[in-house]
Amino acid sequence: EGLCRQGATVAREEADDLIRQWSTDGYHLQHYWYFLSNMHLDLFTGEADRAVHRFSQEWSRLKASLLLLLPSIQADSVAWRARCNLIQTHDGKHPRAAGLLRRAARDAKKLARIRHPFTQSIAQVIHAEIAHVRREDERAVALLRAAIPHMEEHHMALYAAAARLKLASWLGGEEGDALMRQGMPRFEEQHIQDPQAMLRLLLP
Repeated sequence: EGLCRQGATVAREEADDLIRQWSTDGYHLQHYWYFLSNMHLDLFTGEADRAVHRFSQEWSRLKASLLLLLPSIQADSVAWRARCNLIQTHDGKHPRAAGLLRRAARDAKKLARIRHPFTQSIAQVIHAEIAHVRREDERAVALLRAAIPHMEEHHMALYAAAARLKLASWLGGEEGDALMRQGMPRFEEQHIQDPQAMLRLLLP
């Protein structure tokens, strides 16, 4: 909510102020939350390449810290790794796009094996996005469509709304318009001023 209200610049400044108050020795949970905050801000502001670079710079420090032994951080990190691999394939020009998509698929399978509704939903969306990048349109639509009721069942209403908006952009036409009408009210309830920015933040 603070991000929507104050803007990304103020959010970054606040995160910077907070991390300056923490120890520079070692890598602690606070450093991880600072990293995660900046990843979200990068995507919100449309700086996807910056997020990819940030992740590649942070990964070795994160592994060395042993924080990946915590299941929640391990799951989050796997999801971010998959997203960063996907980001690099979106312009269709990366020479290793096929390999990046395979890595993203492996990470999605890892997430799906974690018996938690959030990780399973994100895994489904990653698989859908992989299919979309590969131009397997029917498979992409089916996977994303199936993720929506799963999100709603497990109280992920904002994610479900985002999935509807994403699906609307893929389908277009009357069905796309209907999906937009279903998804936008949830964003409006949360006073989200830039739906596309929030969509980039929430979903691969």
